[in-house]
Amino acid sequence: MPIKVTVLGSGTPLPNLRRAGPAFVAHLSDEPVLVDCGPETLRQMMVAGIEPKLVTKVFFTHLHLDHTLGLGQFVIGGWALGRRKMQLFGPPGTRRMKEVLFDDLWKKDIDYRLSLGRPGGGLADIQVDDVGPGPVYQDERMTVTAAEGIHTTYDLAYRFDHDGKSVVFTGDTYPSDAIIELARGAGAIFHDCNLAPSARRWFERSEGGLRVWESLQDHHSTPENAGRVAAAAGVKKLVLIHLQPTADPEEVARLAQTTFSGEVIPSEDLMEIEVG
Repeated sequence: MPIKVTVLGSGTPLPNLRRAGPAFVAHLSDEPVLVDCGPETLRQMMVAGIEPKLVTKVFFTHLHLDHTLGLGQFVIGGWALGRRKMQLFGPPGTRRMKEVLFDDLWKKDIDYRLSLGRPGGGLADIQVDDVGPGPVYQDERMTVTAAEGIHTTYDLAYRFDHDGKSVVFTGDTYPSDAIIELARGAGAIFHDCNLAPSARRWFERSEGGLRVWESLQDHHSTPENAGRVAAAAGVKKLVLIHLQPTADPEEVARLAQTTFSGEVIPSEDLMEIEVG
């Protein structure tokens, strides 16, 4: 069977009713795993018909707010719905994030909830692994490997191999040779496409203007650069993610197709994509 990916959030830090913060569920047989946990992740998961209690593993590409802000509601809300195990994987700082949020900031809230008699598994015993490039996780269902991207903070891409099929998710990144090697021969890559020309319009009329837009150029990717990564890696399918509010999906697909001859899909929230 193919790997199915549900796009929960295809957006950026800029608030947008059309696009929630970055979050993706990879369905690996009977185990759904979450990549990033941006705002609205739990709600989007429920809208998509995915039971939150079944998702027990989260892989963070990096710790910027648009990729992590939904974590508290996802963990605590999913626990309330019956989840009894939770594992977090991410770059250095992930353990500290868990400690600050769950062992300090929300400790009294969590202690109160646990005092009501529900089991503490999945909330009182959250497991955390700070990870880096190389092997990250393996069990009988999947192998997870990471490579470092190019961003303003420590940033990882993840490759999931399952039953002879593979899918790669980048974080926010400039084109990276390490990610090309990670994605070599994969069925699909979900790649940052923050720098669409149509996205520039929002910055032209915003405070800070094009100075902010220009500052993004060395740690995000254009559609053409996402296509170059996909072509160099020999993947079959390119899914463009992290789209700005004014990004034109037809434009980003057309530009990516100038550098990549495979299938190109501009992501939309709640889209389901099969990876063969």
